[in-house]
Amino acid sequence: MAHAIECLTVARSESAVVPRNHVRKIKDFMDGKSTSYDAAAASALDEETIAVWEAFWDAHFAPKTAGELKIAYLAGPEPLNDFRVLIELGVHPFNIWAFETDNPTYNAALMEVAESEFPLLKLRRGSLDAFLRTAPTVFDIIYLDACGPLPSTGQSTLRTLVDIFRYNGLASPGVLITNFAAPDESDEQQASAYADLVSASLYPRPFLEAPSDSEVDSAETWNMDDGPQAHGFVCKDQMNTDESFFHEVRKDLQSYYGQYITRQIFDVASLIAPWTVFANSEAWNLYLKEPASKVAASSADFGPSPEDDVTVLVTDSDMNAIGWTLNASKNGKPYDDVNYPILETGSVKLIDSWRKQLSGQPTPKVSAEQALIAYHVIRSEEQAFETPAFDAILNGFRYLDKMFLFCDVPNDELALLPLVAQYTRPMHYNVERTRRFSYVAKSTRMFMDVVPFDACRYVYDWLPPVDMAPSAFELENFQLAFRFALDGIAKHTIRYNREYFFGVHVAGVNHEGFCEKLLKPRKEIGEPNNAL
Repeated sequence: MAHAIECLTVARSESAVVPRNHVRKIKDFMDGKSTSYDAAAASALDEETIAVWEAFWDAHFAPKTAGELKIAYLAGPEPLNDFRVLIELGVHPFNIWAFETDNPTYNAALMEVAESEFPLLKLRRGSLDAFLRTAPTVFDIIYLDACGPLPSTGQSTLRTLVDIFRYNGLASPGVLITNFAAPDESDEQQASAYADLVSASLYPRPFLEAPSDSEVDSAETWNMDDGPQAHGFVCKDQMNTDESFFHEVRKDLQSYYGQYITRQIFDVASLIAPWTVFANSEAWNLYLKEPASKVAASSADFGPSPEDDVTVLVTDSDMNAIGWTLNASKNGKPYDDVNYPILETGSVKLIDSWRKQLSGQPTPKVSAEQALIAYHVIRSEEQAFETPAFDAILNGFRYLDKMFLFCDVPNDELALLPLVAQYTRPMHYNVERTRRFSYVAKSTRMFMDVVPFDACRYVYDWLPPVDMAPSAFELENFQLAFRFALDGIAKHTIRYNREYFFGVHVAGVNHEGFCEKLLKPRKEIGEPNNAL
């Protein structure tokens, strides 16, 4: 917990995904480049505009002390264990909230609290996600000590994770701490089910974490490896197991499962939850001609591919990884698509539960699955569904003849998620400040992730209301400040998610001072409190 509190107090500014000096840093870099084009382009961004942007950034990172932080955690039968740790770290006792759903456990916890020196601890009967659905409370730190695996058919652990972001329960900046159990590998059916889910989730990714070196604990050196497809794997092949990524995952399930947990948290917070909210909002109808469910159903990617029709999820799976996994997760009867693996019979229950829990609770009219497939359709075929209002907005970003060309050529990636962020709240993960641990509690392997999040409103709210965006981007200084700031977000996402902001870099990752951000390896520890 100490790291989480440090991220929001003494190191609060370091929890920003885009550092305060990032826009200025890129400007200085461009001014010093040897090409006259880059220097001339960057000259359109003046000192006054940079100062205004930095002041806007400052407004989002006002200092906080530990006593001002509001914290939620799952109580269990002994809620005072975590409570006392928080008090020792300077958190005010009236800013700590504990939640418990199981009645006998709640009664035991209530008795412990009543007999303690803190009889007024905010111990609430019910689930954290149910509370977030009804109360306007926002927490600086949420500690989701689920104990079960991610996902879980019995505990709905993924649903709780989704609801934290669907209902904006985490402050910005804020820290989410999760603690999930490993699957029971002594149960072959359960282990195979998780291997099916994990392999289908990681297979389309262009990069995975390289096997960690116990002597190296650094995010400054390259610690990634090319994805499974680059190594010649197919997702699943029961005959040629040496070429089957499923079997590779099954042999080292814990390592790959740890990577899956982190990627799932990243994807839910930054894309899945906000896009599902947008797909169910009235704003959708302002910009798209058809409901999200119809947009999704119009695509060959929604369900099995037609015969001889290889769709974008197959040809560009690294750019559409979540959509690829959604299709893979339902392959088999009644689907039979040679482009996707056939699931084990015993995997269906777990993976169906995973797909449903992605929507949160209650299940919205447009499910997360439908919303995400619609997202992929719009990314590749937006002109078929956009309204005149949406077309006008995108035209404000289609600047191949107007926008300055830097590392990446300007494209619609500059517009799509920023448009959605006008109506939702994507939460971006800070890769550099993320810490991950693994330990054994009794006989169960546990995986703990401590992830700082930032809503990056100093980027999204730099944009005016969407109808004013085209004219705003005629202002070169305004445009450049936005693009330079967006580059900062992309430095955190480039190796972990290509489904948004791919191709928005101003300074290349090969330039000194602008390299991509990489996760530190997951660390083995003896006791979780030592890590937190």
